[in-house]
Amino acid sequence: MKFMKLGSKPDTFQADGKCIRGYPQDLSMRLAIVKQITIMFRLLVWLEYSGHKYVISDLATDVTIIVGEVKFHLHKFPLMSKSNRLQKLVLKASEVNSDEIDMVDFPGGPKAFEICAKFCYGMTVTLNAYNVVAARCAAEYLEMTEDVDRGNLIFKIEVFINSSILRSWKDSIIVLQTTKSLLPWSENLKIVGRCIDSIASKTSVDPANVTWSYTYNRKLLAPEIIVKGGMKYQEKIESVPKDWWVEDVCELEIFLYKRVMTAVKSKGRMDGAIIGEALKTYAVRWLPDSVDALISDVHSWRNKLLVETIVCLLPSDKGVSCSCSFLLKLLKVAILVGVDDSAKEDLMNRISLKLHEASVKDLLIPARPPQTTIYDVGMVHSIVNQCMINEKCSQDLDLGKNDVGCTDFVLGHGSLLSVGKVIDGYLEEIARDPSLSLASFIDLARSIPEFARPLHDGLYKAIDMYLKEHLSLTKAERKELCGLMDVKKLTMDASMHAAQNDRLPLRVVVQVRASAGVQSLNNNPRDASRSTPNTVEEWGKTAAEDCNSIKKQMNQTKIKEGEFPKNGKFLKKDSRNSKSGMQLLPSRSRRIFDKLWVVGKGHGENKSSETSGSSQSPTSMVPGDTKSAVSSAKHRRHSISNVKSESKRDREGKAKMQRVKTVLKARHSFQRLGILSHQRCFSAQPNYALYDDFEDKVLVEGRAKSRAAILNRPSALNALNASMAARLKRLYESWEENPDIGFVLMKGNGRAFCSGVDTVALHRLLNEGKVYECKRFFETLYKFVYLQGTYLKPHVAILDGITMGCGGGISLPGMFRLVTDKTVFSHPETQLGFHPNAGASFYLSRLPGYLGEYLALTGDKLNGVEMIACGLATHYCLNARLAWIEERLGNLMNDDPAVIDSSLAQYGDLVYPDRSSILRRIDTIDKCFSHDTVEEIIDSLENEAAGAYDDWCKTVLRKMKEASPLSLKVTLRSIREGRFQSLDQCLACEYRISLAWISKSVSNDFTEGVRARLVDKDFAPKWYPASLEEVSKDMVEYYFTPLGELEPELVLPTSLREPYI
Repeated sequence: MKFMKLGSKPDTFQADGKCIRGYPQDLSMRLAIVKQITIMFRLLVWLEYSGHKYVISDLATDVTIIVGEVKFHLHKFPLMSKSNRLQKLVLKASEVNSDEIDMVDFPGGPKAFEICAKFCYGMTVTLNAYNVVAARCAAEYLEMTEDVDRGNLIFKIEVFINSSILRSWKDSIIVLQTTKSLLPWSENLKIVGRCIDSIASKTSVDPANVTWSYTYNRKLLAPEIIVKGGMKYQEKIESVPKDWWVEDVCELEIFLYKRVMTAVKSKGRMDGAIIGEALKTYAVRWLPDSVDALISDVHSWRNKLLVETIVCLLPSDKGVSCSCSFLLKLLKVAILVGVDDSAKEDLMNRISLKLHEASVKDLLIPARPPQTTIYDVGMVHSIVNQCMINEKCSQDLDLGKNDVGCTDFVLGHGSLLSVGKVIDGYLEEIARDPSLSLASFIDLARSIPEFARPLHDGLYKAIDMYLKEHLSLTKAERKELCGLMDVKKLTMDASMHAAQNDRLPLRVVVQVRASAGVQSLNNNPRDASRSTPNTVEEWGKTAAEDCNSIKKQMNQTKIKEGEFPKNGKFLKKDSRNSKSGMQLLPSRSRRIFDKLWVVGKGHGENKSSETSGSSQSPTSMVPGDTKSAVSSAKHRRHSISNVKSESKRDREGKAKMQRVKTVLKARHSFQRLGILSHQRCFSAQPNYALYDDFEDKVLVEGRAKSRAAILNRPSALNALNASMAARLKRLYESWEENPDIGFVLMKGNGRAFCSGVDTVALHRLLNEGKVYECKRFFETLYKFVYLQGTYLKPHVAILDGITMGCGGGISLPGMFRLVTDKTVFSHPETQLGFHPNAGASFYLSRLPGYLGEYLALTGDKLNGVEMIACGLATHYCLNARLAWIEERLGNLMNDDPAVIDSSLAQYGDLVYPDRSSILRRIDTIDKCFSHDTVEEIIDSLENEAAGAYDDWCKTVLRKMKEASPLSLKVTLRSIREGRFQSLDQCLACEYRISLAWISKSVSNDFTEGVRARLVDKDFAPKWYPASLEEVSKDMVEYYFTPLGELEPELVLPTSLREPYI
């Protein structure tokens, strides 16, 4: 989630039994931008108690603002300096000698006003997707415009919304959700419209350039590892579907969802099928499952509105976009909730266009009073009639010309055949209803034209079921009912069943027997021994078994003696008598086929085959066939056994060869994919990275629309030297100008990202008197940091492992910073007699509270979770998932920051600092490190250690006492001044400090610290000055003095690149 921090005064929360919430501030170090406020008071504290909020200071509050049920006791000046409306209200209150201002209908309530008030006081305020709309509406209400003060709240919020919120997919949805409670303000400020347009535009992006949103993360959390042939394969991540956005927008309320979908449709770039799927997903998400919940008084109005909204949003493409099943379910719900007739008619027309896709279960629409039937047969009849009208209007052939035309029509309209089949199934289902009238049944059956019902088996089943359930039918009614059926269109199985069905009129039975030629069925021995099936289900089961058995037997009889496998192939052998055994008399039982099937069984079924064959009835075979069949079976079993024994060795050899081929193929595939290579690559695709030199310390890796710079000094923990800084600057400048490159990455080889400046190399150069080369290194490094901080393309820094010193400077100013469970971040420069550099005074000074001063002065470490918590990093993932993220980024064809953001979050984890985290001591850190001087900070730590007996305080004191006293004072001032400087100003100041250290004009602490800790490693540096008391103000001032005429200042392209503020 995107966020924006305003103000520089950190907030801390304090609580006691009286529910006090405070934000203490020490303002002695504030510069000109807060001079007016520092004149009024020195200590700011928000106090909340019993519905009151106070700002406690040396001056008493002089105005009370009532917002809702909360009273804010504030000062006039900071509020009037930002708000035009408060200026008017304060003057109006003064005229009546009142210090209370009641703000009625304040948008956003007390919380929104508190944000505006804190901004007026300069306190730290964090804006995010959940509160930015409320803050924007409140700022508009208070008229905090540019006419009142430059860089006012409205301007800053608009920049945040346009540059961050609207470029993020999930933030746009969250902001749109929050606008509901702030109407009509959010509508008048066009926040609703902008969010809807942003969402609609992103839905039409090519899916190849879009990653899953947060709803779909559950589907891609951990690709499975497939083990095959002893080798492990990572299952390929499924590609992004075209409807990737569907579930996300389902979280919107009905009226907002309707506007979003209308905007999506108006773009004209979204396929109707995807819109249909979106509507289906929304209906499943919000419509209750039970009928009672649908028709309950509490939710009936909402459900009715929901159904009507979905119906009006259905694509106007003749129903091809939505499945018939979904439309029928929607129609059922529409009937239950009582939607308008126009909506139901629209649904029925759409269903009629896709009736061939329907299932019987979908067509079972429950009837509503005053209907007495179980299902609404009349509505289905209307849908069928409309379907026939649609087909008649769409056909180009004249069905009345001749029979050929009718046949062509049937062949060209397979959908009508499906309609006939499903309606026959529906008739069978509704025939079970005792309340269904004969007229309704006949009318629905006749609505299907004859050419759409080439077989009448389904209709026969329906008629038989109706006769079974309605035993009171008269002879005339039974005759009329059976008149629907054409016995000539019954299959043999259906005819056999109908010929013995005593529920049919006798005339129909005679017609069936005459048509099928089964008059001899009563003389069949097998049929005499079997009872007639009493139900359609029994008949269907018996017919299916007989049919499957005959098919198997017919296939088996094609295999004659001598046609068995030999070396894995069938030998063809002609036989003039091959068909003679298949001739079957009409009255012969199918058991002869069973005998032939038994004879053809394999070697593993010899015993069972003989047993089965010997148990057959003598009447089941032609005389003389039994003996020949048994001998043939024995011969065939012997042949199969011989073939198996002869081919056993061949199969074993083939199996071994196949395993060898599999291993070789897998090895070749791994080599091609780079899995067996030692070089860490960006994805499993062929690597076309361009390496300038095998020994180069900065490698280049290319993928699709991205380039990656890889710090390649693992033996030195990727410490940055002059050649690496120059190469990075050159590469980034060329990549920024290349239109084919969408975004840039940086990572490190080995167990470190970057351990900072190569101080050992600088130490050697200084001892050799090569001060100029050291100056050029810092100049190049700081220019690259500025380039990084103002880069025009998205940048992703993968901080996996050790990240110290300038390792933060070359990565943290970028857009995205990914940390892992292996990340260790610190600034140990004061232990080396140096100062945090490469932009550290910029980003450390902007950490919550006085955490930046603490990290800079003590050199303490932060892990990846803590970096996320304090804002130094944007994304977190486990080291084990890093390869998946790299592959995902490598395959991106889009440079949209929102896409990159969601790609990084795809395998991300939601983490929180544990109880041992240094962030749990933020109150103590703010209390101790908020003082003006290093001496006061140390005194505060000593008092804290004495009072709380805290070992942590003792550890911090030991670290600070081991550091260079001069470095501590220079660092503290650098961080404090950096809080009110832009990025280019921070870098210019750090450049002066760095040159002062390497010149040794005041102290040689830098070279001494490197010697003691990294070169000789005696860990006994001899600092000069040796104590804090010996460090004079002039010494510290020298490091911040502008450079002379002989030494030019750091020149940065601020006119071409706007710096951070």
